[in-house]
Amino acid sequence: MTNLYPPGPDRTILDAVRSTLRQGHDRLGFLIDIAQSYGDIVHFHTGLRHIYLLNHPDLIRSVLVEQADHFVRTRPVKRAIGRFLGT
Repeated sequence: MTNLYPPGPDRTILDAVRSTLRQGHDRLGFLIDIAQSYGDIVHFHTGLRHIYLLNHPDLIRSVLVEQADHFVRTRPVKRAIGRFLGT
């Protein structure tokens, strides 16, 4: 069976975030570790939601600038990301 999603950690992003925050790890270091472990596109699964972490400038530009109309960034998602990154 072929996996339809890019590689990523086995646990959900919520578990990863909770674990990271509880252990006092550096949030940016956590994201860097994931990027180094799984590559330019990392997939997280949280319930019914699929989350992708892009780790290459060309991919980020494509999503945020060139194809922005094709991606949804809801207010709750923006808030959750902001809380995680401390902004």
